[in-house]
Amino acid sequence: MAGGKKTSPGTVLANIAGWAGGWALAQYSGANLVVPACTMLLVFIVFAKTPLRPRHFGPAIAVILGHLTWFVFGAVFTGMWAPVILDVVLIGGGVAWLWARPGLVPCLVLVGLEITTLVVNVVAILSVAVGSVEHRALVVHVLFRVLALVALGFGYRTLRKSLLPSDQQPAPASNQQVAPIDAAPGT
Repeated sequence: MAGGKKTSPGTVLANIAGWAGGWALAQYSGANLVVPACTMLLVFIVFAKTPLRPRHFGPAIAVILGHLTWFVFGAVFTGMWAPVILDVVLIGGGVAWLWARPGLVPCLVLVGLEITTLVVNVVAILSVAVGSVEHRALVVHVLFRVLALVALGFGYRTLRKSLLPSDQQPAPASNQQVAPIDAAPGT
């Protein structure tokens, strides 16, 4: 209970489920999760504490950079660039474009690339044994692809809201209280 506000039981359950799911994923995927998750967290911190924060798409860029870092680490340590070079070049270029010029077109390009590679990952995950090294890695790939798509969607929503004139901003959610226009502050 921060600030005297009561936390709803649904929020508590969602937090517990999130922690339990994260723990289970970490137990299953093991070291496969370390590089992308740590990189993503580091990028989030850099965006929060420095002026490097991209407009509207910071979370999406952090998720994708975490995933791409994992590709580069894997390629450097194994010497196998062929399986990841297209991801690194195309998605890396898309991230640079989105960061430099946030908008619908770079967002859609990244969505298209993420969906395409997500389909490839899902097909691959269905052809390997559950519990195998490949399956564990593919689970993390699928997770990061889905996280990227969700973050891109929220980023675009934020961008759209920022482009609306102030008189066309969406109304507050029904659970928010709005003071009457003629009411004095604090009444």
